[in-house]
Amino acid sequence: MLKYLLIFYFLLLPMSAYAELKVVASFSILKDMVSAIGGDKISVVGIVGPDADAHTYSPTAQDSVKINKADLVFINAMGFEGSIEKLIGSQNKNVVVASDGITPLKSIQGEIDPHAWHDPRNGLIYYKNIFQALSRALPKERKFFEERYITQTRKITLLYESNKRFLKKNKIDSFVVLTSHDAFEYFGQAYEVKFIAPHSVSTESEPSAKDVANIISEIKQKRVQKIFLENMADPRNLEMITKDTGLKISGSLCADALSLKIDGCKTYYELLQSNFNKIFN
Repeated sequence: MLKYLLIFYFLLLPMSAYAELKVVASFSILKDMVSAIGGDKISVVGIVGPDADAHTYSPTAQDSVKINKADLVFINAMGFEGSIEKLIGSQNKNVVVASDGITPLKSIQGEIDPHAWHDPRNGLIYYKNIFQALSRALPKERKFFEERYITQTRKITLLYESNKRFLKKNKIDSFVVLTSHDAFEYFGQAYEVKFIAPHSVSTESEPSAKDVANIISEIKQKRVQKIFLENMADPRNLEMITKDTGLKISGSLCADALSLKIDGCKTYYELLQSNFNKIFN
């Protein structure tokens, strides 16, 4: 009887439970990208979950255990993960920098902007790095990973080309958007949009009264078309700015994380399309 119970138990286990490769991804967007390539050949867990802020996240003892058990650890780097990167470095794990090969943008303050995934063309580089890393770690499954890599890159390429055609057809240019923090410069690069924000590329520090005053002045000068909150950012600064300018908040974008609160933002692909649709429609 015990033998049959054990067989039934193992049949109920998800396929990922049998995966040969244990993987950690530093935040929810990257976890989805790794899952999209790895499928059921890997077991992937994340550290910073949906609707959470990787800039300010404090790693837990459980996170340390996850990293210690992993065969591969995927990070964004460029200063995005903060204290998580230090924890990973201290454990001497096999780390894959998913953004490797991307030319980073810099903020007005000269800080490196780590939010490269918002340009779909950079997303193709992330997927390539993930595919290559998984193939090196599990070479017998290279064909499986390659097929999924081709599928994902085709989807992202078609999305980007479709969005560019939409902008050309509707003659949309000179668009200015205000967001919670400076996370969308790569989106701006992809679609020729100007973004302004009270926070810099990180949400760790609070904007000063002078910063907020400068933003209000810039709003009036540049005729901001839309203002968006972000799914993982404190809304209070933008709410104060809207009171002072009379502008209304247009909704919420997914910036540094996927979302369980915002419809259409549960995968990287959905994030790209959802943000585009909200900004331009």
